[in-house]
Amino acid sequence: ARCGRAAAAGAGPLNFCPDCGAALHAAAGLDPGGAGGFLGKVVADRYRLLSLLGEGGMGAVYKAEHVRMGKALAVKVLRGAFAREPGAPERFRAEARIVSRLSHPHTIAVFDFGEIDDGSGFYLAMEYVPGRDLAAVLRAEGRLSERRVVEIGRQVLGSLAEAHDAGIVHRDVKPANVMLMRTRAGEDFAKVLDFGIAKLRGEAGQAGTTGVIVGTPSALAPEQARGDAVDGRADLYAVGCL
Repeated sequence: ARCGRAAAAGAGPLNFCPDCGAALHAAAGLDPGGAGGFLGKVVADRYRLLSLLGEGGMGAVYKAEHVRMGKALAVKVLRGAFAREPGAPERFRAEARIVSRLSHPHTIAVFDFGEIDDGSGFYLAMEYVPGRDLAAVLRAEGRLSERRVVEIGRQVLGSLAEAHDAGIVHRDVKPANVMLMRTRAGEDFAKVLDFGIAKLRGEAGQAGTTGVIVGTPSALAPEQARGDAVDGRADLYAVGCL
């Protein structure tokens, strides 16, 4: 939308324009609602999608309710190129099983996952966190106090420590993937989002090649920017950028 250029054929799902760097979420081919959209639909016979919470390069996140329990939750719908990749269901299930075992209090809890009934993609059912992501907080409030930054960082690092102990590398630590709630005492309570999603995004459209770069450009560790194999140190680099 900014530079008017077309992405190269076969480039796969993109979060940013390779020419001008503009965010491509609005042009990612998502259909968050309206005619033929997902709003109001029931996924897996139990999750009614009520409103759009956000969208990204692989899909959208909805506020939902369990149709029998009436419980509020969030459902992430993964669609597009990833859903059409050979072997995508197996990769998704394997990654989702690992992520669903994370239980740190500062990690978003994933408690259900599967394929959408019509075969158009996959879903992750997660706890619903009322609040704002850190990116929105920074836009609204500007620079945060040192004390507040240290406490948010401590909570994010606690979440990542559990994941790294389990062999999981986030790969896309950034303000938009850190949700902030307020406790009754008025303190920040952080929740880290999207474990495993960046890895799946890297595999979408890969077609057996190596050197695929995933993540947010402003927070890429050098080895991640080169498309090399990464471990937990890449996440720590991204925390420093955050």
